[in-house]
Amino acid sequence: MTKIKPADRALIEVAEAVADICDRRLGRALRRHRDRIGLRGAHLRELALYAEPDERLRRHTPVCYGTWQDESREEWGLVLERLDGRVLMDATEDPAVWRRARVHAALDGLAQIQAVWSGREAHLANRPWIGHVATSGSMVAMTPLWRALASHAAPYLSEWTDASIVQRQRALVESVGDWWPSLEASPRTLIHNDFSPRNVAIRDAGGLPRLCAYDWELATLSGRRSATSRTFSVSCSTPPRPGTRSRSMSSGIARRWPKPPALPWTPAPGKRVSAPRWRICSSTG
Repeated sequence: MTKIKPADRALIEVAEAVADICDRRLGRALRRHRDRIGLRGAHLRELALYAEPDERLRRHTPVCYGTWQDESREEWGLVLERLDGRVLMDATEDPAVWRRARVHAALDGLAQIQAVWSGREAHLANRPWIGHVATSGSMVAMTPLWRALASHAAPYLSEWTDASIVQRQRALVESVGDWWPSLEASPRTLIHNDFSPRNVAIRDAGGLPRLCAYDWELATLSGRRSATSRTFSVSCSTPPRPGTRSRSMSSGIARRWPKPPALPWTPAPGKRVSAPRWRICSSTG
């Protein structure tokens, strides 16, 4: 499979155009922070990562047969293996396919990938392709963008769940300066930054499932919890369908995550905060 990489400038311009179509206020806010939205350097990032020789990364990503780049002609690209026929791929519609062994494989593979750069924050932060690395200061400065995104998403979130989630999102936006520092202070490494089922395949490796993560354009330096929470929020939070039965996530991955992560903020006195409930839905038990 040949994958052509557009220049980061073109990606940012597309993002600005889409934001303008959605909401003029969103477009203006995104334009002010265009270099902080994760797209700067995206055309170089994936090429650099596929050139990394570490076996822990190579085992859990598609085989790369070659890359090319020509700055003068603004051409960048990769030749990757086709992932057709994997045991599990782009599994965003049916959480029932995320059985226990597959969740374990995703966690184990993710842990091995993140271990490659664990303890090497300074080295990673100085890579020319890493792009913007979020800090407490930049996250607070981007609050107008978070507000605009939250306002645009509010009616959709209310329709999919209920109005309370909109209030939670707004509270997190307004308190980002309170809870982001704890994430920034936690151990950081390279994260995929879009580690959701649409960018994950599960291989059959001699009868055992094994992670294969692709589309690394948004990879960045951040806390290790970020990728895990994104995966489970997408793949494991859907209520069970009629005729299926669900298992608590704790029964499947308690050994890897023995207790829920601490909340990144302190609830106000007298307020109750419900811990998230993750579920794996399965029709086979």
